[in-house]
Amino acid sequence: MNLLILSPYPREGASFRFRILQYLPYLESQGIQCTVRCFLSSAEFAQVHLPRHYLAKGKALASGTMRLAASLSAARRFDLILVHRELYPLGLDGFERWLERSGRPVVLDVDDAIFLPQPHSNRVVRQFHNPAKLMRLAAVSRLVIVSNEYLARWFRRHTRAVAVIPTAVDTDRFRPPAERPSGPLTVGWIGSPSTSDYLQPLVPVLKRLAQARAFEMKVVGAGPAFQSNGVPVVRVPWRLDREVEDFQSLHIGVYPLPDDPWAEGKGGFKTIQYMAVGVPVVASAVGVNRDIIRDGENGFLAADEAQWIGALSRLLDDALLRERIGRAGRQTAESAYSVAVHASRLAAVLRQALDAA
Repeated sequence: MNLLILSPYPREGASFRFRILQYLPYLESQGIQCTVRCFLSSAEFAQVHLPRHYLAKGKALASGTMRLAASLSAARRFDLILVHRELYPLGLDGFERWLERSGRPVVLDVDDAIFLPQPHSNRVVRQFHNPAKLMRLAAVSRLVIVSNEYLARWFRRHTRAVAVIPTAVDTDRFRPPAERPSGPLTVGWIGSPSTSDYLQPLVPVLKRLAQARAFEMKVVGAGPAFQSNGVPVVRVPWRLDREVEDFQSLHIGVYPLPDDPWAEGKGGFKTIQYMAVGVPVVASAVGVNRDIIRDGENGFLAADEAQWIGALSRLLDDALLRERIGRAGRQTAESAYSVAVHASRLAAVLRQALDAA
């Protein structure tokens, strides 16, 4: 199979890196020749996530448009086209129509509720939000791959063929460290400036815990947006070459989410990453977290402030509990959410989509 992969993001985009790129060695070993084309380059991706920089963002949009046009012009040379999330970042659907006219069978991969307005996007991007474009792309796709059942229910209204493949982790890379870090106990969160708002409701919890317990809060990738007076906070910029080490540096991982439709569509991947490195996780009892976590066995679920305080207090006070929960989480990641488990499934559904075409 000669496969063309189209993504709006380069490898710095976590969804593309973990949904698609990490599977390429396996796909190639199975005779699936992969050609990757990204709308944004790595340098452009870094620019578009900064405030302002309007000229740079305009140039990135123009360059990406030309790259996408070149990719679609060559689409007929490929047996199958895999689109990660969307073709074009704005609401125009001309490229979807172009892809349809190419006659090539299409597989769409989605890991977020992108049919909803994205809460972290800026005002201009929200104005261009066009769920009808996504519906059209789903309707012409031979298969839609999603990360959870919530997304599958939405897409089944627009296409018959939907496969659920959770976002997986390479458990050979993401593994527990030989030794946990010494020094103060570290509660940590790893994300991006756009999602750091999720941490703010946790601030009262952290302040109450800090009154009676010694720990530091490590925040990776949030930038200066996160503030928590009264709690020792270590801010670290996110770096691709340190992503595994940052997870391994924690004693406890937190994954707060609001209980809203956008969070319901998330794949729970931060939970899976904590588990893979043996870090006990406390996560909001929202969406797929309730499927991944068996409360009190391989992690903790929290639905309100009292439950957050209770779970974090137990983990901060009990090293043996941290070890037991972390070990159970690692087993969950290996058995249900690893690349080794899902690589063959991805290759199989891609071949099925081509055969159906």
